[in-house]
Amino acid sequence: MTTLSPEYEAYLDSDVWQAKRQVILARDEYTCQRCGQQPRRLEVHHRHYWSLYREEPQDLVTLCSRCHAALEGRPVQRRGGWILFFPRKWKTWLAALVLAVIASGR
Repeated sequence: MTTLSPEYEAYLDSDVWQAKRQVILARDEYTCQRCGQQPRRLEVHHRHYWSLYREEPQDLVTLCSRCHAALEGRPVQRRGGWILFFPRKWKTWLAALVLAVIASGR
């Protein structure tokens, strides 16, 4: 589990962040921009962190909690247990690693 700094946690609780969050949710029509679902719980994802605390709308995107976890490689609880998702960039690396292990015969 990711531990957030106290400063970042305070920022996420601030009126400034909550206002930005509401603008992004409305812009994206309260819809996950990855899977197209409209669940009750939506999250606003930072596409990158170099503009943290001064984000522009294009730096942020609405995601459902499952897609947000998948994008960041966090585990998601599903019926029957936990499933670990890997972000796209990791899938290529992981596939190459598995093929290398298979090819080496180990």
